Order: sequence, then C-alpha cells, then structure tokens
Amino acid sequence: MDRTIGVVSKIVLGVIVVVTLVPALLVIIVSFNPGAYVAFPPTGFSVEQYAKIFDGSTWVNAIQISILIGIACAVTSVVIALPTIYVASRSDWSGRYIGILLACVSILIPVSAYAVALYATLGSYKLLGSVLGVVLSHVLLALPIVVVLLLTGISKVPRDLDLVARTLGASRLNAAFSITLKLLLPSIFVSLIAAFLTSFDEAVFVSFLGGIGITTLPKAVLESVKFGLDPVITAIGGLLIIFNGVLVILRNAVDGRSARKLKKARIHDDG
Repeated sequence: MDRTIGVVSKIVLGVIVVVTLVPALLVIIVSFNPGAYVAFPPTGFSVEQYAKIFDGSTWVNAIQISILIGIACAVTSVVIALPTIYVASRSDWSGRYIGILLACVSILIPVSAYAVALYATLGSYKLLGSVLGVVLSHVLLALPIVVVLLLTGISKVPRDLDLVARTLGASRLNAAFSITLKLLLPSIFVSLIAAFLTSFDEAVFVSFLGGIGITTLPKAVLESVKFGLDPVITAIGGLLIIFNGVLVILRNAVDGRSARKLKKARIHDDG
C-alpha cells in the first residue's frame, strides 16, 4: 500500500512539474523566432525580439519603473515587518499578535476588491497616479508574505541566545541587533526577494492606481496584448522566467545556508 502511494505521488509530482515547466520552455523557445509574428515551431533562430526590448524607450522605462517600485516595496515591507515579528516573538505583551493580524489582513481580501477600496483611499490623499501610491499598495500586498517568512525565520532562532547576551551585560537593543538580527539576515534577504517578486509581477493594483503616468512591465505587457500579440512579449516572458528562476535558486541557496548557521547556533547554545 505504501509503495503504491509512493508511486502515485511521484506520478502526480511529475505531471505537475511537466505542466509547470513546459509552457515556460515553450515561451523561451518561441522568443528566439525571427519575424513579426509569433510562430511555433520557430522558423529560425534569432535574438531579434530581445534586441527590440532595448531599442525603444517603452519597454526600458517599464522595466526601470518596475525595478524601482519593487525595491521600494521590498525595503518598506521588511522595515515594517521586522519590529512587528520581533515584538510578537520576543515580547510578553498580551496583544503582541495584533500587529501580525493587521499585517496579514490584506491576504483575506480579493485583489480586485482591494484595488477598488485603495482607489478611493489613495484618491482622498491625492496619491493616485503616483509612484508612492503604487508602492504603498504593493507593500500591502507583499507584507503578509514578508511577515510569514520572517516569523518563520525568527522562530528558528533560539530565544536563549538573547537572554545569554543580556546576562553578559548587553542591552536588549544590542542583543537584538548583534544576535537575533544577525542570525535573521538570511530570512531578511529571502523576504526582500519575495516582496520584490510580488511587486514586480503585480498588474492589478498598478492598472487601477497608477494612471497613465506609471507603466510597469506587467501593465505594459497587458496593454500590448490588447492591440495584438507582439512577439517582443515572448522575449520579455523569457527574460522574466530566467530572472525569477535565478532569484528562486538564490533564495534556496540562502535558505540552506541559513539552516546550517542556525543549526550551529543551536549546537553552540546547547553546549
């Protein structure tokens, strides 16, 4: 019975992997097709579509704005989440989990409904069509992910390390920065990547709130599809797949290094 379950699980996993990877591989293959139309199988091999991305200012500006907003969103999300998860995990205050709850509320609301609500809110503060307004909306979207990642990371950091540092004369703030924050750096890095990708791939909020003045890469792709299937989109898709893949590999490498570091910290603490 166990063997049958194991075989079925492997088959299901294999199907999921194939269904996930095949479309991505097809996009990359089609992106090297020359000409003004999307064709499969490709009629030749050319980097023409990739060159077109950087020929005009439309795609370059969209990429630059996406990166700018993504970095701002990632940094802001982590800055907000760090004190929230530290208080929740290290404080004895009875209401310490209220901040966690408030930070994760946005995940319960449908994105389209949330965008409509934010439209009215940001409009009252004259932030519609501004980079700041889009960044704030993306922070609300990324914050639950960052909080969960950091909360998971800090749960693996022994609390006794802080207590030992404080018994040796370190202040609470010094112990937090020199011990907890130092061991939490890999989780912070992973959270930055997750928040950046959440912002970089988001198209609903920027379409509602960005106006005509702010066009991120996902929004530019959607607007391009409205008027026909530009083959340049396949090149952009290929770049995004590779970019996201590199970030995921980097995140996994950091996760593995973090696990080894925390294991050493626990062994040292037990000793």
